[in-house]
This record gives sequence, structure tokens and C-alpha cells, in this order.
Amino acid sequence: MLTGGPTRSSPRFGRLNVRPLFTLCAAGALLIAGCATPETTPVSGPTWQVAGIFMSADEPGALPRDAAGRAVLAFGDGTVSGDSGCGPIQGSVTFSRDGQSATAKNADSVTFEQVTITETEPCEGGRAYVHGQLSTLLDGPYRMRHVSDTELSLIRDDGSVDSPIIRLVS
Repeated sequence: MLTGGPTRSSPRFGRLNVRPLFTLCAAGALLIAGCATPETTPVSGPTWQVAGIFMSADEPGALPRDAAGRAVLAFGDGTVSGDSGCGPIQGSVTFSRDGQSATAKNADSVTFEQVTITETEPCEGGRAYVHGQLSTLLDGPYRMRHVSDTELSLIRDDGSVDSPIIRLVS
């Protein structure tokens, strides 16, 4: 028996100690996964919660407390439906990219057409405010901007610097 040298059970003699190699590979895989671009939520399909309505730069866009989480929109291929917090929303939409007709997935803008919002229950307070704003805003063209993988901003395409914005989250 040799003393002080490699033995059959030591990593340097016969068997390879793979633990450090495995740890290094796992760390590399996590690093690569962390660099991947997250998928953005598609415009059509999920239900989008109205999280903010910004009418001008000098007004806060947060929804009143009693209206938060109540107004929602859902886009189909050529439709929009949802709830204003006081009643149902139904209408037609067209999607486009660079001024040309496009699918919702490839679009950079949406135009709301023939949208009706029916008040089906007594509406007051913050819910009435949101209902009124959506009744006014859901008409005409909007630019769509994915702020994050779960947040979409609809910016009214009216040519003004201070255009209204509807902030949606999924």
C-alpha cells in the first residue's frame, strides 16, 4: 500500500469526479436560459385587465380603488369583448401593421369599430368613471406597445403628443 499517493477511491485514479463538471454545466444552462427572450402574451386569446387609463400627462392613470380589477377586454380575430365594470363590452376591431391588414399576432395597431358598452347595473363611484372613460375611448385607431411580456399599452393614434393610453395586463 502506498501512502500519500492516489488510491483507487480517489478522483485522480480510475474514477472521474463529475460533480464539479455537473455543477458547472447546470450553472451554464441557467445562464443561457436567463438570457432567452421571454414570450410576450398574445393580444388575442387572453383576457386583459384594464390596469390604467391615462388621459393626459398631468393626470394620474391609476384606476379608482373600487374599480380596480373590474374592467377587462378580450380580443378575438376581429372582435373585442369584455366588461367595463358596469356592463358588457362588444365590438369589432381590425388589426394592422405599418398600415396594412395584419393578424393580431403580427399587428402594431388596432382600430376599434362599432363598440357598444351597455350599463347593466347601477354604476357609481370609480366604476362609473372607468365605464365613462372606456365608453369614450374605445373608438378609432390605437398603436399597440408591449411594455413587458404581460403588459400591453394601447396609445390612441390621434396625432397628439399627449395621447390617451389604456394600460392592460394579463
